[in-house]
Amino acid sequence: MKKITFLVLLAVLALSCSTDETNDSSQEVTQQVLPGQNPIKQALHSLDFWQTADLPVVFTDFIQEAQSFTFSKSFFVNSLEERNLEAYRFALGVSNNKLQVVCLGVTEDNEVINSVFKVGTPNMGAVNIDEVDIQQNTPYDLSTIAREDVRGHILQIKDALRYLNDWSDTLNDMNTLEEKVSYEGYRIKYYTLDKDAMDFLVNRDNVTAVELVFGLNEEGKMTTVFFGKNGKNVIFDTNAVNFALDFTSPCPNDCDDFRIN
Repeated sequence: MKKITFLVLLAVLALSCSTDETNDSSQEVTQQVLPGQNPIKQALHSLDFWQTADLPVVFTDFIQEAQSFTFSKSFFVNSLEERNLEAYRFALGVSNNKLQVVCLGVTEDNEVINSVFKVGTPNMGAVNIDEVDIQQNTPYDLSTIAREDVRGHILQIKDALRYLNDWSDTLNDMNTLEEKVSYEGYRIKYYTLDKDAMDFLVNRDNVTAVELVFGLNEEGKMTTVFFGKNGKNVIFDTNAVNFALDFTSPCPNDCDDFRIN
């Protein structure tokens, strides 16, 4: 099958995922609001807006109060049962001038699994970095993790805090924001995370939800940081797991076109 460009494929996926009864195959995803579309189509439509969005407007909520995105544990647990699932892709979009994160599941051949689809729930009260006593946090023992590919995604809490603090500093200087959300002049489209890393996080008793928070990595680029929450709204509570997940692969530079059968 020929590879299709990212945006064209999203348009096709938006049509194929629809649960309404409209079968007009000539309908196109445009830069206009799509009246009557179901939430899945609107979510995919939002990805187009991110590439040209006014960044200071989009990130206003992040400046006023640290924003994050919540994904339910059940979404990941159920999707991990999909036999062909290889990785999760967290794509960036804009809806009503606000940042949106759409999670898509893909196979080894980069084919989208239509049933693995979730829009992150915006959260304005989960990040409580000022309340963390890093001296009381015991670093996670990486030697207990048998799989090397999982070990490579573990981010210690002390490093996660640095990522979050550096991102907060970035938002106070919007003049540098474009550079930090882009690689070689192209804004980041999505981040890819291996399914086994997410499996390692969610399949533990003290994780009830996953919080996606943005940080600034050692390259000076915006990155995803995933935390397990323990029945509370906030991350870093004393009963939560003492590690985070990072080291997702951003596109660009690590890009594969989505494919659909």
